Amino acid sequence: MSRLHRHLAVMEFNSPALLDEVMRAGLEREFLVVRLGPQMVAVPRPDLEALEQYLLKKGYFPLRKAGHGSGK
Repeated sequence: MSRLHRHLAVMEFNSPALLDEVMRAGLEREFLVVRLGPQMVAVPRPDLEALEQYLLKKGYFPLRKAGHGSGK
C-alpha cells in the first residue's frame, strides 16, 4: 500500500556535508525533521517557511524551485 503525505515538504541540500553541518547547528532541536537520505530531510509543510527563515538567520540560503508551493 502506498501513501501520499501532502503535509510534508522535502528539503534537499547541495551536499551531505552541508546537511550534516546544518544538523549539527541545531536544526533538530528547532524543528521536527526526518532525514531521508544523505542530502534530504522531510519537514511538516506548515513549518517550511519558518525553517527557511531559520536557515537564513544561520547564514544559509535556501532556494525554492519553481512549482514547489503549498502542495494544494
